[in-house]
Amino acid sequence: MGVLTLYEGMIDKAGLTAFSSPEQALSFSSLDRESSKPVVLSKTYALIKPVTALGVTSTRAGISTRQILIASGDDRISSVSRNLLEPRRPTGEVKKHEKEEGLFQYTPLVPLVSMSAPSYNLTV
Repeated sequence: MGVLTLYEGMIDKAGLTAFSSPEQALSFSSLDRESSKPVVLSKTYALIKPVTALGVTSTRAGISTRQILIASGDDRISSVSRNLLEPRRPTGEVKKHEKEEGLFQYTPLVPLVSMSAPSYNLTV
């Protein structure tokens, strides 16, 4: 599963490398052609089961965190937190400011925990 996140204008293109965290500018101009190009962050994740469908949860007021719903080949639905699929997750040691943002170290395998599945032990 591939995850992409687009950032526009506030992150310097040279600031996104495997060895440094992004530096943010305090201001930018939408008229500047160089700063208006989006910066793309991506990560790839693997699942232990074949995926047959994907979905996203939503609430009326949007006050709860979004979950990714994954229908697997064994007719079950699993729920994965969006934070688990965050492309900004560091591959190395997690720094203090990254911990404050709720980021944790990148691992390519997404755990599908049956206790957090909406269908629990039932087939759908």
